[in-house]
Amino acid sequence: MYGSFFRWEKYLPLGQLIPGTRFIAFKTPLSDHFFAGKNDIPFMIPDIVKEVEKTGKKLGLVFDLTATTRYYDSSEWAKYGVRYEKIFCQGHNVHQQSNVVERFIDIVDRYFDYHKDEKYIVGVHCTHGINRTGFLICRYLMQRKRWDAARAIAAFEASRGIKIERSEYIKALQDYKAPGSKSGSKSRRNFR
Repeated sequence: MYGSFFRWEKYLPLGQLIPGTRFIAFKTPLSDHFFAGKNDIPFMIPDIVKEVEKTGKKLGLVFDLTATTRYYDSSEWAKYGVRYEKIFCQGHNVHQQSNVVERFIDIVDRYFDYHKDEKYIVGVHCTHGINRTGFLICRYLMQRKRWDAARAIAAFEASRGIKIERSEYIKALQDYKAPGSKSGSKSRRNFR
């Protein structure tokens, strides 16, 4: 991250709620030490919680898809009543990691089964909140809501305000065929 901090800075911190879903995407928040001695505008966990609450929603679950734990103290989410899920996910190849995709989908399914209230939403971030984040949200929308790739990608990109940059992720989404019936074919375990 230290080498790509300037790249991190250029991206919008937080997208909008994706219409018709309970997902919001954002870049990774950083601990305050990343901003020490800099004139940069910080983007930390309290900023995300506050911005989501302005929309009348409540962040209930956050996925951290970065391949490290150095960016912030994950226990800080609990101070705001947010469940934190860490999925170590290397960049550039999440589309080849079926275990990551299935784990993400399973946790989201259980969360939505347990929290029916539309007020409670799911936040997802990787380093920049674009590629890994976009791929997994789009796959969920395709696999569980039966959206086609074009609709899922367009909705994500419009809500995030940034296009998915990895052509291999776009191709994998376009090539994906959801198995089973409209209701889905996987059984769901209890969220508790």
